[in-house]
Amino acid sequence: MTLGASRTPSLAELLQAAVQRGIEDIFVGLPGKVEKYDAATQTVDVLPMLRRPVVFDDGSESSDELPIIPTVPVLWPRGSGFFVSLPLEKGDLVWLVFGDRSLDLYKSSAGTKPIDPKDLRSNDLSDAVAIPGCYPLPKALRDGVANKAMLALGRDGGAQIHVTKDDQIEAENDSGAIVLSPLGEIAGVNQVGAFVLEAGGRFVVNGGNLEVLP
Repeated sequence: MTLGASRTPSLAELLQAAVQRGIEDIFVGLPGKVEKYDAATQTVDVLPMLRRPVVFDDGSESSDELPIIPTVPVLWPRGSGFFVSLPLEKGDLVWLVFGDRSLDLYKSSAGTKPIDPKDLRSNDLSDAVAIPGCYPLPKALRDGVANKAMLALGRDGGAQIHVTKDDQIEAENDSGAIVLSPLGEIAGVNQVGAFVLEAGGRFVVNGGNLEVLP
C-alpha cells in the first residue's frame, strides 16, 4: 500500500501501511547466489537474488539489493551416518529458507534436544539455511532424471551414474560407458573397443568369444 502526499491518510490506512512495512521485513524463502563456500564447515556466503521493493511516502517506488548473508549452513541430505554432498563454488545457485526463530544457539549446539533460542527475532536474514540447486528454468539439467534415469548422480554434461526404472545401472563419461543389466550382464565400451560379460559366463571382446568356465 502507498500513502500519497495529496491527502492526509486515515487511521486505517496508517495501520495498514505499518503492517505492510512489518511484513516486508519478514523473510521466508529466496533464491541466492554463492559468493564463497567453506567445505570444512559446509557453510556459504550468499547474495540474495531478489531485490527488496521500497515504496516512499510520496508513492514512488524503487528496489534495494539485499546484503550478502555470511556463514549460511548448507542442507546436504544426511542420516544414519550416510550423506550426499557435492562441491559448491562461487556463482552456484541455492534456495534460502529463513528460520521462524533465531538459529544462533542451535547452530552451536549438539543437536540432541530442543533449546531456547533466547533471541526473539523471527524470519530474519541472519537465520538462513541454503538448499543447493535453485536454478532458473533456462538452466534446467540437460541430463540424468530429465532424460531416462529414475536416479542420477554426476556432472551435467560430464561423468554420470544412472539407475533406470527397470533396475539397470549405467556409468559413463566422455571416454566410455559401463552398463549392468537387470539380468547381471555387464557391457562396456570405450574409444577403442567394447566387451560384454553375459550372465551365462560368455565373455565377448570386440566381437570375439571367450568362454569363462565356472
